[in-house]
Amino acid sequence: MRAVEDVREEQYLKADTVRISIFLNPFNVHVNRAPMGGTVTALAYTPGKHLLTYSNAASEWNEHSAILIEGNGTRCLVKQIVGPIVRRVVYWLELQQQLVRGERIGMMKFGSRLDMYFPKADVQVLVKKGDRVRAGETVVAQLHRGRA
Repeated sequence: MRAVEDVREEQYLKADTVRISIFLNPFNVHVNRAPMGGTVTALAYTPGKHLLTYSNAASEWNEHSAILIEGNGTRCLVKQIVGPIVRRVVYWLELQQQLVRGERIGMMKFGSRLDMYFPKADVQVLVKKGDRVRAGETVVAQLHRGRA
């Protein structure tokens, strides 16, 4: 786990959010999975820089894709971010596609970063910086009671 931080996300969620950042080194499996079930309501690709993915600036300025998932009780913005070595992100999604939590959504080539943004008021984060997480297995956040 790279970081868990409070940030304001203005482009998609337009809310105070918690950003959960996961750094993938060249030895990790780089297939990305849906952090929650729901409907894909936005897909975008942004060309950009290739800063080291450990840098917070990478979330905003590096080449990345953005995937907005709207589910029962909350929304999640997923960013697939590439760094200086990795030059390609791929997602296998279409707008309005229904996703199941843990479903494969895309991949990044070698060392990269995955950011998940959840509205802060909606979730309780269950991981902290330094935790080791596994795609499709580790629960990183849960909805506050009464949200689902």
